[in-house]
Amino acid sequence: MDVLPVNRVIAAMQALELPSLRSPVDVMHLARTLGVDGIVVGTITAYDPYDPPKVGLQLELYQTSQRLQSQAVDIRELMSAPTGNTTPAPGTPGQVPGDIAPVSTASAMLDASNPIVRQRLRVYASGRGGHKPSKSPWWKRIAVSSGVAEKDDTDWHLYRINMNLFTEYVSAELAERLLQAESRRLGLSRRTPGR
Repeated sequence: MDVLPVNRVIAAMQALELPSLRSPVDVMHLARTLGVDGIVVGTITAYDPYDPPKVGLQLELYQTSQRLQSQAVDIRELMSAPTGNTTPAPGTPGQVPGDIAPVSTASAMLDASNPIVRQRLRVYASGRGGHKPSKSPWWKRIAVSSGVAEKDDTDWHLYRINMNLFTEYVSAELAERLLQAESRRLGLSRRTPGR
């Protein structure tokens, strides 16, 4: 599986004059322009950065058909094409079917005050390091003095009090759920790492 850089996706959206993906048809236009097998579309459904943070996220996987893949559009051609043509040429966005739906989805509202979410956050944060300040661990003093964590159990807490890190965790959690949903759809068993 290859993942396209964000700047390439943004360039394609700009070339298609799509400020956002508002419908499945927009998603298919973008997929065809990029020449990809599928697109994951994410929507933030809730966002509360105050302690304890909460994030709602929905991910949808759209799969392109073989017919659409064969009609991939070169972004450079699209950017240099004349405007004002009202009749769609073969392979243009006007030919995308309107009955498109995601093949797999995952959604959740993750609240850091939930004990199950906190436990999964601890597992996710363990060994990730690199986020601790080196000289002045203010976050550790706050976590310990507020009784939220023991002196040796504060790595995960930074993920709870830093919204960027908590959002990173939520994104990883939902991506895992989307992969599981897609595995079930395809009838694949989950592989164990190292096997």
